[in-house]
Amino acid sequence: DLPDDWTIVTAAGPGGGPHIRAFAGNGAAHVSGDGGLATAAGLGVPVGGHFHNTRNTGYANAVAALATAAASLAASTALVWALEDLVGIPNASSVYLLAVVAAGVVAGTGAAVSAAVGAFLLYDYLFTRPLHSLLVADPEEWLTLLLLLFVGVVVGRLTAAQRERADAAARREREAVATFRISHTLALAASTREALPSLVRILAAETRFSRVWVALGADDAAERPAADSSGGALPGFATASVLVRRPGDEPAEWVRVHAGSRSPRRATEDRIHRVFLESGGDRLGSIWALRHGPAGTPTREETRLLSAAADQLARGLERDALAIEHPEHIMIRRNEQGGRIGERCVLGKSVKGNS
Repeated sequence: DLPDDWTIVTAAGPGGGPHIRAFAGNGAAHVSGDGGLATAAGLGVPVGGHFHNTRNTGYANAVAALATAAASLAASTALVWALEDLVGIPNASSVYLLAVVAAGVVAGTGAAVSAAVGAFLLYDYLFTRPLHSLLVADPEEWLTLLLLLFVGVVVGRLTAAQRERADAAARREREAVATFRISHTLALAASTREALPSLVRILAAETRFSRVWVALGADDAAERPAADSSGGALPGFATASVLVRRPGDEPAEWVRVHAGSRSPRRATEDRIHRVFLESGGDRLGSIWALRHGPAGTPTREETRLLSAAADQLARGLERDALAIEHPEHIMIRRNEQGGRIGERCVLGKSVKGNS
């Protein structure tokens, strides 16, 4: 049963494959069929597709940028007034560059550009003749205003770019540290299952996900929670954002899917994210993560971290299964590794003795 204002479209799948039926309307979409997105999501039930998540986040970022620009412009306007009216400086418009720089450092490019445009308009309206009008009587004032706008935009953009590079470097460093912690934990654990409690805590601590848990099983019906970063009942949901991998170097993307077998989602802005644990085409389980609405869409670094963790967990679970089925192979490998280590130790002692 669909609302009257939704549109139904039926089209062939990629490469002439199975047909996909799409229902679109109200900024959302629902896709059903046994090909395309349904196959990519790995679910045996109709799935809903939503290729982006901008609820509240874009609006909130815009409001924050405008608030930062407004605060810096207010302080600069007071300083310009004091310099021109009280001190007697004929042209103090360059003071507005301080507001542009401050906005760029605090809130990024959008705030810096907003501050530059706001500085242009404020100085024109408050300090050029005729006062309290956007008209400019003196052509030289136009030159001053245009230079203020141009220099403000350039300075603000450069300041914001420097801030963004520093933030990106910090995020990459944190991602590298988290990836090392995951690899180190798996290497020291006797089995992958034994490492799961530590891994989910690492993922929750190093990302903006409020809760992370791992469920193991070959399909949705067989999945059972194996480790959880926090206690309590697992959240119910009707939709989840599934990480869909792309071939080659194409980045993975989050696709919102509808799981008809799940309980209805609560009236909340929280989002459920899911990354499948797969090895050789077989599903071994999933990494699930709960994200509060204000945190927005997962960053690229968070997405890569979850993807790398899923790959390492899948390989570890595969090795565990191999150790159970063929323990002699694992023993031979350990003996070979121990032999190589022993040879290196003996060789090192021999070299020292000869020296």
